[in-house]
Amino acid sequence: MLHKLKNFIVSNSVLLKTAKLIKSSGESSPLVYHCRDYTKNKFIRTLLKILVTPFCMIRYFIGYKDNNSRDGLAFVLIAKNEASYIKEWLDFHIKQGVSKFIIYNNESTDNFYEVLKPYIESGIVIYDEIHGKRRQIDVYNMALRKYRNQFKYISFIDADEFVYVRNNTYGGGGHCNLFEFMEDFMAKYKNAAGIGINWLIFGSNNHEKRPEGGVLENFTRCAERDFFYNHYTKAIYDSMRVFVTNVHHPSICFNGFNYLNEDGEILTFAPTKKVLFNKIRVNHYPIKSKEEFMIKKNIRGDVAAVNLKSETYFDDYNRNDIEDTEILSYK
Repeated sequence: MLHKLKNFIVSNSVLLKTAKLIKSSGESSPLVYHCRDYTKNKFIRTLLKILVTPFCMIRYFIGYKDNNSRDGLAFVLIAKNEASYIKEWLDFHIKQGVSKFIIYNNESTDNFYEVLKPYIESGIVIYDEIHGKRRQIDVYNMALRKYRNQFKYISFIDADEFVYVRNNTYGGGGHCNLFEFMEDFMAKYKNAAGIGINWLIFGSNNHEKRPEGGVLENFTRCAERDFFYNHYTKAIYDSMRVFVTNVHHPSICFNGFNYLNEDGEILTFAPTKKVLFNKIRVNHYPIKSKEEFMIKKNIRGDVAAVNLKSETYFDDYNRNDIEDTEILSYK
């Protein structure tokens, strides 16, 4: 009976959207994500989410009033023990046209803050701290709610992900930065809530030990285009067109707007049916060398892990099929 009901809901687009709204809208409430700062009790957390869901659904139907003062592209990052990598990540994306970085430090034990300090003082980084485990979705929805009136576009990107425009066919072709690309993309697709950008997974380059130098120069071998994990996306949104977000894609877009791929086709789920990164791409470096993987994932943990990642995870992502150094020309 339950199986038939589920199939009926999935087959009906209105019911499916309603079910998603009921399930996910509670994540938009500040009470829900701030509650997790104070209690680990799952019953209390779940009860609070149920109680606030009707009020959050009202907010969905009211929507948010847009304003002409919004500008720029902000990257939101929750990070733990990324001091060794964060400078390269910041410097790369500054060159790609990111105007602001909203960075939440999730109980790092390395010198993460000290590395960030010059960027904080210059104003390019907005710094905050978040405590507890599995806070990634909390941070994303906090930031979406807090900064939607400030930034025109917002994206939730990890420190092992590097985003760049390969070919902007919307505004006349040629190289452009991420903000310019989004302006052209959103002008072309009036119904877009944002764009889903496929991963390209990079392996270990057969490095057992951490090599000297940066990530982009040392890890240049990647998976074949149609590798399973390349079918996952990261997103850049118009911050006024998404109500609640997940890690990889919007949970709920406001009425009339859709999550699109680079060709303007509607994305309804992850993984995507096909891998597209002819125009824009996310290079993803989830494992790096064997030594770095063992330290970061198995000893320190990370911001999203439910369980510590095993060597099976390393083997799954360790794809070194193709040499690809394209990103080095965008540094």
